[in-house]
Amino acid sequence: MTTSDQVWCGIWLDMEVLRHGIRFIGSPGSGKSVMLKALRATLATIIKNRPDYDILAVDFDGGKRDLYEIFRLFPQWAPVFDLNPFLWGDRYDFMGDLEDPRDIAQMAANIIEVREKDSQPYFPQAAQHVFRAAMLRHWLVTPGRATTRDVFLSGMSANNIRRVIGSHPQSRHALPLVNRTESGLSVISTLMNEVGKYEYVASLWDSNDRGRTVTIRSFLKQRFALLSLPYDDKSVATLAAVVRYLLVVLQQRALSTVVRNRYLLLLLDELALLPGGINLDLTLVKGRETGICPLFAYQSHSHCRTVHGKEKFDAMTGLMKTTIVLNQPSREDAEYCAKVFSDQQGFMKFNSAQGGKNPSTGWSEQLTTVENVTAAMIQSLPVPTPATPFIEGFMVTLPFRPFRFRVRIPDLLKALVPTVAPQAPPAPRDPKDFLLRPWSEDDYKRLGLPRPRN
Repeated sequence: MTTSDQVWCGIWLDMEVLRHGIRFIGSPGSGKSVMLKALRATLATIIKNRPDYDILAVDFDGGKRDLYEIFRLFPQWAPVFDLNPFLWGDRYDFMGDLEDPRDIAQMAANIIEVREKDSQPYFPQAAQHVFRAAMLRHWLVTPGRATTRDVFLSGMSANNIRRVIGSHPQSRHALPLVNRTESGLSVISTLMNEVGKYEYVASLWDSNDRGRTVTIRSFLKQRFALLSLPYDDKSVATLAAVVRYLLVVLQQRALSTVVRNRYLLLLLDELALLPGGINLDLTLVKGRETGICPLFAYQSHSHCRTVHGKEKFDAMTGLMKTTIVLNQPSREDAEYCAKVFSDQQGFMKFNSAQGGKNPSTGWSEQLTTVENVTAAMIQSLPVPTPATPFIEGFMVTLPFRPFRFRVRIPDLLKALVPTVAPQAPPAPRDPKDFLLRPWSEDDYKRLGLPRPRN
């Protein structure tokens, strides 16, 4: 591999760099999306060049177009799990990831949040307890038979809640919390409001007869695979809770099943698309011990700090080993990026070269080491245009010195992104698929629940 290849392709081929995380910061039109496309395509190169590693990638898709590219670019022999219920993706099995009562308690805590600003935390805490009792009942009585639809129907009406938790001695103790008093009705309404966030997702997964049944455990058992997290432009708020839940379970599973040569890449593009942000606390504290490798890509540091909260966002991005900065028109964002570079001074020297094994199919770049990256230098970075199709920016990876790069977009895509025939997008879902079917007589029999009185 030439020096030129090592700069871009080799950064994410270097597992130690990945282990400490990478962040891209670039304004709209700066070329960040092109670089992320090249990174996704490079995942196939990682797999082929590192057969002694297990490479698993989790991709938060910024749009359907990126999703189609992932399917076309990823190697055919490596499974791609698409958990987007709006696109006939795979079905996620909530019950399939419950190994013991601790998982049930964590599931209830993730689905029904107790927020710091809650004036009456008793009601969400009680709702957690009730939902945990309902899931424990399903886990004990109908293992392997309770589905994702059953999980959320158990908390979407007062009659269902009482019927489920009252049908087993291990869950019956929660009945006083949902009695017909003002306090009990408040607990029920809290539970219904939180579980209702998953209604459309549960109904779409339930009506999906094309996708596979997938769990986080089945994903982690693969040697090479990609997990596509759900995203839909019309349902960002609806899917935010699902994505947060899947990320928490993913981190817990990865930390509890340590594999020596497994690397789990978290590709989180445009974090601001998730209302309320995400929770990567486990990864930040212990992720490097288990090979969890976060990669953040966002447009504006100040904007993301506002959306997610200053302390939370700084904690998520503060330990990134590699930082790539493109054009930043905002003075505040440019000053922050300049401070990042000043904190990561070292030594780095690369020569400009022509990359690739075949000069006709390689891609060109220009690299210049920089002693001190200033906010003015970052603001003056040009953005690609049809007349000047170049991506320019600054990059630093510890313990080396920052450098400025200039990459020609057509050559980059030609070398890293294979040419594939376009595919038709998935067929749209039937609007009736959004309706969550109530339990029928057969469902009551399957779950061992008492039938409702007429």
